[in-house]
Amino acid sequence: MKIGIISLGCPKNLLDSEVLLGTLQKERHTIVDAIEKADVVLVNTCSFIEQAREESIQVILEVVEMKRAGTIKHIVVCGCLPQKFADDLEREVPDIDAMIGTFTLDKIAECIENLDKTEALQKFISQKDEQEHTYYSRYFLTPVHTKYIKIAEGCDHRCSFCVIPQLRGSYRSRPIEAVLQEARHLVQAGTKEIILIAQDTSYYGVDFYKKRLLAKLLRALDDINGLRWLRVLYLYPNNIDDELIDIIAHSKHMCKYIDIPLQHISDPILKSMRRNITHKEIRTLIDKLRTKIPGVALRTSMIVGYPGETYVEFNELLKFIEETRFERLGAFLYSDEKDAASFQEKKKVSDKVKKSRYQDLMLMQQDISREINEAMVGTTTEVIIDGPSETEKGYYSGRSYMDAPDIDCQILVKKQQGIKVGDIVRVKVKKGFEYDLEGEYLGTAL
Repeated sequence: MKIGIISLGCPKNLLDSEVLLGTLQKERHTIVDAIEKADVVLVNTCSFIEQAREESIQVILEVVEMKRAGTIKHIVVCGCLPQKFADDLEREVPDIDAMIGTFTLDKIAECIENLDKTEALQKFISQKDEQEHTYYSRYFLTPVHTKYIKIAEGCDHRCSFCVIPQLRGSYRSRPIEAVLQEARHLVQAGTKEIILIAQDTSYYGVDFYKKRLLAKLLRALDDINGLRWLRVLYLYPNNIDDELIDIIAHSKHMCKYIDIPLQHISDPILKSMRRNITHKEIRTLIDKLRTKIPGVALRTSMIVGYPGETYVEFNELLKFIEETRFERLGAFLYSDEKDAASFQEKKKVSDKVKKSRYQDLMLMQQDISREINEAMVGTTTEVIIDGPSETEKGYYSGRSYMDAPDIDCQILVKKQQGIKVGDIVRVKVKKGFEYDLEGEYLGTAL
């Protein structure tokens, strides 16, 4: 059959989509680049927060219209939404042909094989993960030069606002050799930047090896011949120790980029969130990171409008952001998930106040980001070229070590002879804006 996919949500979901397609390609199905060409459309969903669920449902309904019009034959809904809301989907959207949860993605080939054999809804939903998370067959949806590797599934943290453990289960590390095998294969195929992902990458190894082994994994990856950049996302602050800091500071290929989801800074809010860290400990960690890793780029995410957040706590958060000056920062409005522990909190913040606080926070960060980018004017940096700019005709879009794909800044470089997609080049920064930079090409980086 001809298979198309719509992948929603974070890079972890994107990688799941690649595994789904890789499995089907291995079974001799044809992967198409537009869903209009497909017999079967997979919708890999996200349901982390209400906004993500709404987007997933909207996309499913759009695909349903395509099926009713005869453009496609079958719809398979995968991932977090059917994992938690399979019965609701079955009742409300009868046009769905099959559903596959997060613990049964390995059933995709069986599912597709049965589509033309039955008109009954297929449901592959389990509450226990029995899949093999060793080596993945993948059909790549990202450029060859940059690839994600998932080093673990699930999460053992029980943050009060989060339902990920219910959707993805407990933390399950992949074996080190499986990760290394995948990385070597990618580099041999032309990958220059590898990005490690998990719900908490810093927790890697605790379940499988009974101790944190991210630093050991990074050292082994750092020795892979041909790898140019190595980046890690989602490092929980509680697990960042001196050994990990040392490898980031002194490795050959590690990007000096640390993504730490802090969520807040006020002690009462952190305690209610069950973050197991204090204001003082966070500041101590940041001071250590900036001292021991000169030039480090810090990225974080914050939640505004958590239950009980008063103007005092919010202003404490603003002051912290103003003083810390994160190189990269994102924020989210608190989403009141009924299955999360925080749903029981009484002192809810109104939507109007949440939106106002979000605006105040992001306006502050916009000023900080512009000042940081303007300070880079005149400096020279290495840039990986991702492709033609979607916003500026005649320019390439690239990233420095300070920027992860799709979430951080881009550096615009004028198209010219000698530059091609996937190159790592030297660029002199000429202009700095709120979230982008523009630079002059100086030549290929050695």
